[in-house]
Amino acid sequence: MKTIKKIWPFIFLLFVLIFSTIYSIINGIYENKKAYNFQITKLESTPTSRLIFYDGKNEITLWNYTVMNNEGVQVGDYLIKGKCSEFLFINRKNESGEFIEITKSNNDSYFANLMCD
Repeated sequence: MKTIKKIWPFIFLLFVLIFSTIYSIINGIYENKKAYNFQITKLESTPTSRLIFYDGKNEITLWNYTVMNNEGVQVGDYLIKGKCSEFLFINRKNESGEFIEITKSNNDSYFANLMCD
């Protein structure tokens, strides 16, 4: 009985670690199968300086791509990602209406790339 009391915190921690890993993989696969093409209407920054995007109605939190708040992204820029894309682009229109690439982010997820159609 004493051994169970000693290892219980480790078992609980292992369960939490496994659950959070599976949760991240599932969200990454779901995100990888979606395509994004919208104008950013609002930006928020997480405590780790990652950006959260808004497309007017919905909050878009990225699981597979990392865009930091020091990369020059502004409200009014365009977030573009194709279905099962390796890259996510953030572009800005210049005065002549042409798109200029502000930043490009690689897909960081190993599992999401395996599950693409």
